[in-house]
Amino acid sequence: MFCARTIGRMGEAGTARLQHPRLMDRGDPHAPYHSFASPGILHRMEPGDSTKQARAAAQLRKGVLEYCVLALMRDRPRYGVELLHALEDSGALATSQGTVYPLLSRLRRDDLVTTTWQESTSGPPRRYYALTDSGRAALDEFTRVWPGFRNAVDAFLTTPHPSTGDLA
Repeated sequence: MFCARTIGRMGEAGTARLQHPRLMDRGDPHAPYHSFASPGILHRMEPGDSTKQARAAAQLRKGVLEYCVLALMRDRPRYGVELLHALEDSGALATSQGTVYPLLSRLRRDDLVTTTWQESTSGPPRRYYALTDSGRAALDEFTRVWPGFRNAVDAFLTTPHPSTGDLA
């Protein structure tokens, strides 16, 4: 079962931080975490405010990028630049080498992917990344919980909710 532990209180530092399920029981307060959008950031955005929209998109991307990268390796091993191009082609998930390569290193350390070097016909050898059984299990679990998570967020964004009064 996918469960994540909140580190700190929601809103205390402005961001809910959820630890990766494989790292939850290590007891390391500095273990990698995923940041999700700051509470209320979506309802405070004004149309045309590209800075706030970019910030919200970046926070959403951080929350799902790991699993999107794992999904890209579902059918076959991929090398780093190939992953970057696939993410870029998606539009919303475009990111930089400075984000993807540290992520790939962490996935390897966490035994979610393995790597092999293969000769390239158009340059130096390439490091290919492939899912391990643990990586496939993590992706399968994310795939299982994602629809419910997405539907819950969609419900909040599309359904008017009665006001609970001014909490300030």
